[in-house]
Amino acid sequence: MKKYTQEEFDELPIVDNFKQCPTGDYTSIEYFGELCSFGESCRFGELCSFGKSCSFGKSCSFGKACRFGKWCSFGEWCSFGELCSFGELCSFGESCRFGKACSFGGLCSFGKSCSFGKLCSFGEWCRFSESCSFGKSCSFGKLCSFGKSCSFGKACRFGKSCSFGKECSFGELCSFGELCSFGKLEEDLRGSGYY
Repeated sequence: MKKYTQEEFDELPIVDNFKQCPTGDYTSIEYFGELCSFGESCRFGELCSFGKSCSFGKSCSFGKACRFGKWCSFGEWCSFGELCSFGELCSFGESCRFGKACSFGGLCSFGKSCSFGKLCSFGEWCRFSESCSFGKSCSFGKLCSFGKSCSFGKACRFGKSCSFGKECSFGELCSFGELCSFGKLEEDLRGSGYY
């Protein structure tokens, strides 16, 4: 896998306003700017910073404490270190893995079977597909929705009007805001605009 230097990254072509970044090792670069499009299986180091509207192919991996602007999108099987932060309206494919204490802005969406470490926090209106798993002490804003068979560690906190699919499991000491609903069918969630 080619390892890119800052100079090589700066020279990558721009097509339709997006910097085209092929599959590679970008661990020596910390700041990427906005409107970058990366191929599959790219590698990034710690403390990376990405602006808004960046897109990443499947199986990309990121070190700890990376920052992403709003409207970023990620393919399947991406992995993130601890303390990563994401802006609003980011979207993630299936089976993405997140370290502890990651934070997400509102209106983010996640594919099925994503997993999150302890102490992660999520803004309002986030949507999670089925079989997602969360570590202890995660917190969620109001109006978040979860597909069936999601599992939550102990002491997770949920804002008001969150909805949960069938067969979700909760650790001890979880707390729920008012008007939360449990056991909704996925079709009901789709009809309500959550999915």
